[in-house]
Amino acid sequence: MSAPRKSTRKSTTRKATTRRATSSTRRRRTTTTTRRTRPKVATTVGAALGTLVVTLLLDASWPVRIGLVLLALLLVGGYLYLQGRRHDATEPPTSSTPPTPSTEDTP
Repeated sequence: MSAPRKSTRKSTTRKATTRRATSSTRRRRTTTTTRRTRPKVATTVGAALGTLVVTLLLDASWPVRIGLVLLALLLVGGYLYLQGRRHDATEPPTSSTPPTPSTEDTP
């Protein structure tokens, strides 16, 4: 039998809490993201188009700005509508009739 260990820590007035033993330990996962050193063509073209659009909007009158915003909303809404229809077309149709019971279970 081993002798009890003496504690070198000062005693405090705090209540001692017991830790629950868990079957698994938690580990924090850190993911590192690597960034490309040179931007791709699509990024450059997108930045150029964005700069042009902002420049045009700053120089445009209010009716032109409102018209461009409405046109953009119409284009985005049409795109989302078509994507939703394409997604619905790829799903198999569901039947509303209940499945027929198998003949193996009947006596």
